[in-house]
Amino acid sequence: MASSPTTSSSSSSSLSSSYQYRTRSSYDLNNYRPSSYLSSSYSSSTYSPKSSYLASKFSDSCLDSKIPSEKLPVAGLSNLGNTCYMNSVLQALFATKPFRDYIMAHHENGQLYSALSRLFKEMSSSIRHGHVNPSQFRSTFIQLESKFNGCEQQDAQEFLSYVINDLHDELNKPKSRSRSNNTMIEPKSAQEAWSIYRSRYDDSKLVDIFVGQYASVIKCSYCGNESTCWDPFWDLPLPVPRNRNRIDIDECIAEFTAAEILDGNEQPFCSRCKQHRRSTKRLSIVRSPKILVIHLKKFSNNGYKLSSDINVNQQIRIDNGSTTMATYELYGCVCHHGYLSRSGHYTAYCQYDQQRWYHCDDQKVRDCTNSFSMATLKDSYVLFYRQQQLDHHYSSRL
Repeated sequence: MASSPTTSSSSSSSLSSSYQYRTRSSYDLNNYRPSSYLSSSYSSSTYSPKSSYLASKFSDSCLDSKIPSEKLPVAGLSNLGNTCYMNSVLQALFATKPFRDYIMAHHENGQLYSALSRLFKEMSSSIRHGHVNPSQFRSTFIQLESKFNGCEQQDAQEFLSYVINDLHDELNKPKSRSRSNNTMIEPKSAQEAWSIYRSRYDDSKLVDIFVGQYASVIKCSYCGNESTCWDPFWDLPLPVPRNRNRIDIDECIAEFTAAEILDGNEQPFCSRCKQHRRSTKRLSIVRSPKILVIHLKKFSNNGYKLSSDINVNQQIRIDNGSTTMATYELYGCVCHHGYLSRSGHYTAYCQYDQQRWYHCDDQKVRDCTNSFSMATLKDSYVLFYRQQQLDHHYSSRL
């Protein structure tokens, strides 16, 4: 996916009052389309389930609570050759109930939608057999995204982004509407910006499930003039502070929303001063999605994992600027075990019925409720939170 909004310069190039509403092709800043993991400099080393110690270490980590296979909530997925990145993401998406229900309803047209619907139905109905083969879904997917062909390890978060993006493209309603009257518009509020976005650019069921909205406020340090830009986001790309033994999600959120100084060549143009000025930029959430996907930016540009372990918060609260706060509960996590983005092993932890946790390691699905804790997720990479309720208690603003 693209770089974090906190480091993007595209939204900070001007303080001009004329606001140009961006189409999806320019959603660099909210990580809509993957780009940060496409470098050929990444390690191409692969993972072998039979030879790597990671397979035995993590596949048996949750064997303390054995239950009959017919009571498992989902079947495992066969590894087709370093496809643990795909399997772990598919398990997390299957655990996303509003998404799963919509996909399994199979009332939409679309090549990828139909393939995923068939796979989800097989995962649901083949529990007694232990696992299913996702080769048909993978074949359909790589027809759309050939870069995932072959047996090299891929990045799970990047795969997630492509899957959601391609599904959305199939289901997006405004793509067939006339754009002849799509003139430049300067929204006056977050609600107006959201209405323009839904009516002219993105309007699918996936937007209802996954998409939120943030505000980016640029303030001139000289005259105090402020310019606000509202953008949708499909996930939150949280930076991971370096040189820390252990951090938690709240610290990553604080880093994401901290004021950024725009100086030197990054000075934006101030519409009041009529020249480039030193400024600050700050992000805040103004619309909370039903499903909040958090992507922890744990890899450096050369593909090496940062050293910090993550304390995962089971519950987080987001102040979206209203009189209430959105409360989110963790229900899924994709973990990366290893040291390089293009090697290692991926597994998923998924919660069903809001009480039991399951460890999904390719074809093996194990109930690990008795041994599970947030410390189990120290290798977390992509987190899935569902919105629970609105809480009238205030806390620090996200």
